[in-house]
Amino acid sequence: MKNKKKENQIDRKIRTCISQVNMNDRTYHCEVFYPTLVNFFYGGNGSGKTTIARRLSSRKGLVWELNSNRAIMHMVFDEDYIRNNIVCYDKLPGVFTLSSEDADIRTRLITATNEKKEITNDLADKNKRLKEIIGQKTFLNAEYYSKVWERTKALREEDFPKSQDGYKSSKQKFFDELRRHMCVRIDFYELRTAYERVFSLNTYTPYRPIDRNCFPSEPDVLRKSFISQSSTEFAHFIRALGNLDWVKEGKELYLHEDKCPFCQSKINKNELIRNITACFDEQYQEDFVRLKEFAEQYSDAYLMIRNVLELNIDNPFPISDIQKQNYQYYTEMFIDKGRNNIIFLGQKLKEPSLLLTSNEFEDLSPYLQKLSKYTDDINSSMTDYLQSSGISAQKSTVLNRIWSYMAYECKDLLEVYENKKQQLDYKEKEFSEEIANLNERLLECDAVIDELSAYTTNTHVVMREINKTLLVLVSDGSIFKKRLMSHILTN
Repeated sequence: MKNKKKENQIDRKIRTCISQVNMNDRTYHCEVFYPTLVNFFYGGNGSGKTTIARRLSSRKGLVWELNSNRAIMHMVFDEDYIRNNIVCYDKLPGVFTLSSEDADIRTRLITATNEKKEITNDLADKNKRLKEIIGQKTFLNAEYYSKVWERTKALREEDFPKSQDGYKSSKQKFFDELRRHMCVRIDFYELRTAYERVFSLNTYTPYRPIDRNCFPSEPDVLRKSFISQSSTEFAHFIRALGNLDWVKEGKELYLHEDKCPFCQSKINKNELIRNITACFDEQYQEDFVRLKEFAEQYSDAYLMIRNVLELNIDNPFPISDIQKQNYQYYTEMFIDKGRNNIIFLGQKLKEPSLLLTSNEFEDLSPYLQKLSKYTDDINSSMTDYLQSSGISAQKSTVLNRIWSYMAYECKDLLEVYENKKQQLDYKEKEFSEEIANLNERLLECDAVIDELSAYTTNTHVVMREINKTLLVLVSDGSIFKKRLMSHILTN
């Protein structure tokens, strides 16, 4: 009786438009069930719940009531639908998108954002490793610069010192030059003999050039008479005697005690100095300082050029008689005229009121111009001679052999260095290329994110605007505000 009652209850269940479902898929083979309006499917993982949902979604195996297949829209809300149409925004509970198009954009945006994060992390790691490789190369260079430098010390400093012009102070410069040469096994004693023979030849050194612009420009006070314009009675008296320059010199040379240097009478030294100083006004002092500075600079330039000219005259290169005579003549003229100019400058310093004429203080530039021209001509002749004599070629050949010999003596060090450097160069190139590719991908991700962001709503911005509006609408101190503050959107 009870079983009959239970069957009647089942029969009274509300039927749906789908009268029968034929299952012939994974898990189920030729299975049939008759759905009602509400149906429950339960079971463990892998029991076939998803298979049933997908069967219903595909409309395959469904038997419909008469005309129901066309009249009723068929929709299935399963995991596939959720995955394709619903996407949550970050970690904001209750905020999501319900649209296949928006969900697709949001999914692509999240994918692009995650990809950008991965690229950024990978880029930071690659840059760090590249920096480490560059540091290893720097350490490798410094290590082998020192090793090669120490091994060749005797060769550089004792055996072949004249071959090291330009390479005596820089380990790196020496190492780079050594790498340019092939490692060749050469008999040391034969090489040493060739070195002594070639470098003992008189290869000559060029005449030193002359700096024609080293002389300072003449100040305007050089060729004018300047005197003090002070208006004290003592100054008028001294100017009337015409002894202003003598007073200045006497003050500096003789006035050291409280006695007159001539009659030995006791004097008020401070008062006398004030009267003497008053004779020399501010403009006078400025002119004198300018004249003194010019005299010092002129004397230094004269001595420098004179030293260069005398060294050139002592140069053993065999120049022609006419070149020798001309160079000697203009050198003597320069020395003589320059000495006179310095003498006249000394007189001008002692007597600033003295007028110097062009004959007394002569321009030396014409002599320097001639000497510069002769220097260039002589150096050109020297170059032609060295080339025609073959000395330069012999010297160059021996130099190359010396470098090749030193390279052979450091062969093992150079081979180890080259191998290690090649490995580091390869890694540096590899990481540099990877970094370049990652930067390109990062730019592409940024472009995709910018494009997709134009179709989505910035949920964080909207949330902040909603919170701001709610806070404005609630009055200060109200109970509602206190409750609202605990539920305000903060995630």
